[in-house]
Amino acid sequence: MRLVPDSPALSKPSPGKAKIIFVRPHGTTIQGSIFKIEDNQPSIIAILAGQKKFDYEVDPGKHLFMIVGEAADFMSANVVANKTYYVYVYMRAGVLRQRLSMEAIPPAKLDSFITRSYLRASQWVDTTPATDRWAQGHMPSIMNKYMNYYAKWTNKDM
Repeated sequence: MRLVPDSPALSKPSPGKAKIIFVRPHGTTIQGSIFKIEDNQPSIIAILAGQKKFDYEVDPGKHLFMIVGEAADFMSANVVANKTYYVYVYMRAGVLRQRLSMEAIPPAKLDSFITRSYLRASQWVDTTPATDRWAQGHMPSIMNKYMNYYAKWTNKDM
């Protein structure tokens, strides 16, 4: 990932698209790899460290995202064209170390002091060719986590 300059255009979707801004306001050395899942195949969209944020443009409709660290966690999203959504990437307790999860920030909380502070304190990043190379080199482990943790995630409310 590389730093990119702040720009109001980063948070605006292209016409007919939706934008999802992932923000990880707290700094740690643990990085989270975020993937979009399509047809049971993860494709990397970013590696997000602490105090970083990135935007991801998608078609309107349903989407599934996975974040990988020690384990994997998931978030589904049903997005509407021409809207921007915000997702908080956060740490939670794990078995051997902290794990990463994602949660949509409700529109009512976007104007809160805390959310504005998180967004201001985080720097914009973008992918590089090294991001894709890393994902390709780790795909067996990524697929293993996807297969194991997705089943647990889909059954957690049952």
